[in-house]
Amino acid sequence: MTTEKNWLASLKAGDEVIAHGSGFAGKAKIATVDRVTPTQIVVDGVRFRRTSGQQVTKDAWHWSYLEILTPEAGYQIRCQEAIRAIIRALDRNALANATAAEAEEILAKIAEIERRPA
Repeated sequence: MTTEKNWLASLKAGDEVIAHGSGFAGKAKIATVDRVTPTQIVVDGVRFRRTSGQQVTKDAWHWSYLEILTPEAGYQIRCQEAIRAIIRALDRNALANATAAEAEEILAKIAEIERRPA
């Protein structure tokens, strides 16, 4: 089994991770490692300690950290991102030009989702 310390030490450019924290608007997101140095991991231009996964910063307001990307966590994050994208689209009135058939199809899908057990 990979321990967190081993996982952080094994990261290389191109690997996907979960980035958490205030530096990412407080939301977890799937991000790609830009590069690694002997002491740091750089993700989206943000530097993290290779020993702990904590963000390198002197600013007490930033508390971002990295987490291993598991299939389950990745699925949850993708669901949350899709839901936020739907909400933003509705805020922009993106359905203003929808046909009646399209609107009914969307409503039917929402009703189907609402009927699912939690």
